[in-house]
Amino acid sequence: MSKRAFPTPPDWWARFVAQRRVRWLGRMLGMLALLALLAEVLASDLPYRAVYDGRTYFPWFQRGEVIEVPQPGGGKLPQAARLVEWHTLRMESAWWTPIPYGKGARIEDKSLSPIGPQIPRGKEALSWRRRHWLGTTTEGKDLLAALLHGAKVSLGIGLMAMALAASLGFLLGGLAGYFGDNRLKVPRFFWWYGPFSACLAIWFGFVRRGWLFHLTEGGEWWLTLLGGLLWMVGILLICWLPVWLWHRKKPFRMVPLRLDFFLSRSIEVLDSLPQLLLILTLGMAMSRDIWTFMALIGLTSWSGVARLVRSETLRLREADYILAARISGLSEARILFRHLWPQVLPALLVPLCFGVGNVIIAESALSFLNIVEGSDSWGSLLSTAAHTRKFWWQPFFPGLTIFLTVLCVNVLGESLRKALAKS
Repeated sequence: MSKRAFPTPPDWWARFVAQRRVRWLGRMLGMLALLALLAEVLASDLPYRAVYDGRTYFPWFQRGEVIEVPQPGGGKLPQAARLVEWHTLRMESAWWTPIPYGKGARIEDKSLSPIGPQIPRGKEALSWRRRHWLGTTTEGKDLLAALLHGAKVSLGIGLMAMALAASLGFLLGGLAGYFGDNRLKVPRFFWWYGPFSACLAIWFGFVRRGWLFHLTEGGEWWLTLLGGLLWMVGILLICWLPVWLWHRKKPFRMVPLRLDFFLSRSIEVLDSLPQLLLILTLGMAMSRDIWTFMALIGLTSWSGVARLVRSETLRLREADYILAARISGLSEARILFRHLWPQVLPALLVPLCFGVGNVIIAESALSFLNIVEGSDSWGSLLSTAAHTRKFWWQPFFPGLTIFLTVLCVNVLGESLRKALAKS
């Protein structure tokens, strides 16, 4: 019985991972991503296990369990475990998280320095178990816990915004580079019916959906986004299914679609506008939450990816193996997805690496300017520490975290570019 051999990695990937700095930086970013995912497990004001008043509770796991909390005036009051201030209770024993402070925890003594003994007013010095290792902010938050929870927001926004920009740029650049201005033909009425159906789908999918179908109230943000995308696809199918059926019965008159021309002009217009000013202008007219700005950053960052993918597609579409595939009778979709675009994907990794760092900086700048509402990112920590010259640790640690993260991502991107250049 023969064993199936695993495919060998490409040469550029072997050269990339062979660099020592790439391995170290990859471990650092992987550790940061792991800490961001486990932020709620590592930094919380709810203990894993607590023994209070002769009963054993698991507040971190059973946050909705109701317990009897003694009141200052006497008596006990039923209260959910997640709302109890466990730090103030005299418990028989407790198993705390490594950082016993959550992202929303408020501490009585604000701006405690990470250097020297931390002595709250009228109390004894904090023990090493309760110590704030990076100090506290002017809002009374533990800085280390805020950085861990902020990593989940900043890294998540960087990855999702660049995923949106890369998907949009790859699709537009690949189609424009392969079909050009005269190889893709569409019905004549597509010039007005296509934009009309797209605007109708966007309008009912995201703008009017909350009023008509009441799907935006409650739930998670990704459910709202998924619902909007499903409504968009459904409305597009309703608009184009009759047209497709009629076209099969009686073909329309076809005219060339100038994809390359429209993409090139769109890139020129988008690059001529300052990205930050464009995001601010659009964001102020919409909701100022973090997910709106994440989508705006992604929708205004695709031009560089589209330009790169277009140039690579133009270079590869006249290659011998593409011409052979076309002569053999393969469909255009099979040639694109099976033979051409897999060769373009490695070149896409370089702008993705640099783009993640740029998105983190852009989001930090927006949060620093107090444009984004309800954000717990690293930029919001810098914003709260902007006027605290006396408390040096409050702007230092968030700024250092942003600097090191962006530096690691950019160095990885540069190493990847050099590895691909030798291919």
